Amino acid sequence: MKRFSLSILLFLLVGTSPIRAGEALYWLSLGHSRYLLTPGLDFSYQFKPRLGFNLGLAMYIQQPDHLQLSNQSFEARTGFHQANLGLSAYFFQNAEHGLGLIAGYKLYYGPDYRILHFDARSQKQIYFDASILKPESGLDMGIFYRYRKCSILIKFDLARKRARIGCSYLFCSRSS
Repeated sequence: MKRFSLSILLFLLVGTSPIRAGEALYWLSLGHSRYLLTPGLDFSYQFKPRLGFNLGLAMYIQQPDHLQLSNQSFEARTGFHQANLGLSAYFFQNAEHGLGLIAGYKLYYGPDYRILHFDARSQKQIYFDASILKPESGLDMGIFYRYRKCSILIKFDLARKRARIGCSYLFCSRSS
């Protein structure tokens, strides 16, 4: 099923309507999950009329609650969290609007807190780090919309089932 989904996504990326090559989009992105804030930067560049590439990096800022974690040292930490590499293409584009798709490979190396136990007496959930600091990878998909010089991005990855949002303003762009 994964290969079939990836094949359809690649077909959509390669078979979309022609666009202008040479456009670059940068997004400041943000993801959030239990005890983690993950700011990042995503970049997309259309190097062919129908095809481009996407690259993204993010770090994590950890603020754990030592009363609700089972297998983690209790200081706040930061570090590398994720990277992605993929293809991008527009479905639709004119002088003011653009709608596109991103699909690719995502690699995680950072904490992933999940529920271990619910304590009914204290009404608290106990969490644990499911990653055990081992790399995890999967498919990363996203959609972006550009209106004039503003752009938004919504991404979802299938490895950890997390969403990211991003926004940007194009300070320098080619004339239409």
